[in-house]
Amino acid sequence: MKHILFILVVSLTITGCQKIISIPVPVQESRLVVWGFLNPDEEISVTISQTAPVFENHPKNLSVKIALPALYENGIFRENLVHVQDGIYQSPSGIVPVVGKTYRVSVEAAGFAKIESPDEKVPEKLKLTSFVFQDSAISAINEGRAAGVLTLIFNDDPLNNNYYGVQIIPFETEDEPSGSLDWLLGYDETSQELCGVLSSGIGTVISDVCLNSVGGDTVRVAIETSYDSSDGFRKYHHLEVFIYSISASYYSFLQSQRTPEGLELAFSDPGSLFSNISGGYGVWGTFAVFHRRVDL
Repeated sequence: MKHILFILVVSLTITGCQKIISIPVPVQESRLVVWGFLNPDEEISVTISQTAPVFENHPKNLSVKIALPALYENGIFRENLVHVQDGIYQSPSGIVPVVGKTYRVSVEAAGFAKIESPDEKVPEKLKLTSFVFQDSAISAINEGRAAGVLTLIFNDDPLNNNYYGVQIIPFETEDEPSGSLDWLLGYDETSQELCGVLSSGIGTVISDVCLNSVGGDTVRVAIETSYDSSDGFRKYHHLEVFIYSISASYYSFLQSQRTPEGLELAFSDPGSLFSNISGGYGVWGTFAVFHRRVDL
């Protein structure tokens, strides 16, 4: 009985000593966000939005429709981009990025601090010295399916850090794309980590760190070339191959999107998306795409 009385007294004492403390949370001003990925095959277009405050109400649509984005080419002002819809701004004169030239954008809008991107150089399309696809050249991951190997040989500049992406999209019919199952050959899991290999929205991305170390410019990618259907395994109709040359900023952005797996997840710091925008957030990057079709 004494123990019960003691616990009751302590409980009432602790409850009676409770005090509500209000901790002021600093409110961060909303910042501008700009997304721009330039390539020499499309007119310049960027998307401008704003950050959302964590502890305050904010509009459902965060796009910024009244802004002044100034475009610079090789450090010289070219024109102000104009709003088209939902925070998308385009070149009014139809400017297409030129390989070898640099581009940057600065954005001003009422109620926001001015933001600015770095100068980004537009890369040229990868010049291949060999593009060879061999079907049924390797064992597939899924039993019963066929798999082929794409071998790419090209001239990589060993004096600069370069980044490449290989995306292979299989088609079941002329107009019906399918999900792909492809994998990089010649690199075990440890090597892929050291070489900066990523899986991304533009396929398998690789830094040329390992290419420089072995003195070779060959990349080999395997892909399954048949799929399961109601009447057994069927061959894909054709493959669409896209080979990207991307800027370091674009690569860093893709790298920041990578999700750790397995034990790596337990020992990884919470990540944040890469941003190279001064005064705000977002990504300003460049790329170029080589495309080829492979009929099966």
